[in-house]
Formats: sequence, C-alpha cells, structure tokens
Amino acid sequence: MVAAESQTVAALWGEIKTHLEHKRDLINDEILNYPPPIPACDAQFNYLLEERARLTGELNRLHDLYGQGADDADTVGLLHEFIASCTYIDDDSVLDRP
Repeated sequence: MVAAESQTVAALWGEIKTHLEHKRDLINDEILNYPPPIPACDAQFNYLLEERARLTGELNRLHDLYGQGADDADTVGLLHEFIASCTYIDDDSVLDRP
C-alpha cells in the first residue's frame, strides 16, 4: 500500500462521512427547533426522527465498509459501491474521483 493512496482513500472516506454527518446535523437542528407542541401523530416530526435514524445507519454502514477493505483498491471499490447505494448522496454532492 502506497502512502499517497492511503491518504486518497482516507480523504474520500472522510468527505463522505462529513457529508452524511452534515445532513444528520441539519436534521438534528430541525428537530431541536421544531415548534411545540409536538403531538404524537405529527407526521413531519416523526419523519425527521426516521431520517435521523436512517442517516445514523448509513454512517454505521460507512464505518463498517471502511474497515473491510484489504487494501486501498478494495476500499475505493467499497466506497464507490456505498456512494451508488446511499440515498443521501446525489450526483451534485459526490466527488469526481477515479
């Protein structure tokens, strides 16, 4: 494993992680600033809670994938698969990386 490749993979992983954490933080802020009272049947609030749980799941999946790569080439492939399958990453937010 070449040090430059390791830095590239770490940077890509870090940017994906930061992107997902930012989206989760926006939802957390929206939940914290949600106007009271919050009835149990409030669909928007429940949706925000579900979105936060899904984002946390994606962050956990990303963390697990990063540990699975045997070398940088494997890790890059796993990250590309993650990007393709993650509903929280769109074409505008994905880095143009090989």
